[in-house]
Amino acid sequence: MSSFLKTTHIVAILLLSTPAGVYGEKQVAPRASHPGALDVDFRQAKSAGVETPLHFFQLACIHCQHDDETAAAREIRRAAKMLKKEAKKASGKSKQAINKSANELSGLALKFEQHIDVSIDALKMAFARAHYALAYEYQQRAKESWLRKKAKDAGESLKAASFHAEQGIAWIDGKTRKKTKDVFLATRELAKGLAHGTKGEIKHIGSQTNALGKEIELFGSRILRGSERSASGVGK
Repeated sequence: MSSFLKTTHIVAILLLSTPAGVYGEKQVAPRASHPGALDVDFRQAKSAGVETPLHFFQLACIHCQHDDETAAAREIRRAAKMLKKEAKKASGKSKQAINKSANELSGLALKFEQHIDVSIDALKMAFARAHYALAYEYQQRAKESWLRKKAKDAGESLKAASFHAEQGIAWIDGKTRKKTKDVFLATRELAKGLAHGTKGEIKHIGSQTNALGKEIELFGSRILRGSERSASGVGK
């Protein structure tokens, strides 16, 4: 079976497991016949102030449905370019993770162009790793902003970190613990309060940043386990 026939065969599964709308809002997975749903999702993300490769990931899946390897590769490369841009603003461990993820996406795009088999696990885990790298980076930015007593900036970074963690988990399997959901919700509410200048929210920044950081660590552990299963051939 050719790589694209194989990928097209599994893309329906990918779309069914495509992350929901911004911050976990329930949304029907976008289909090729309804690209508008995808556009709305991306506009919501942009209006929320979150820079995200999710739009490109979803478009790549839709191009797979249309048997267009070139277009799918183009969208994945656009996602890689976005990550490279984010890496320039990062440092240390998060910079390395974002660059590594960008390179992984570029490699996947090349495979599409060269008609090399790409498995469903490879796509989903690559997309999840991209969101994890960004979630980790934004959580670090939130910590730095809080240390500088820039509450509003901390809130914006927390919002972005929560968004990427939630979307990344959805690419793995969409299974989220109640405690994790509660942390995401509390983070969103805190960010909203800080955006509106609610002074009472400031005292919660430190504890919420740490709570979100723990959830992102758990998310990273799930990615590692998923990668190990993929390498061993389980779930393919």
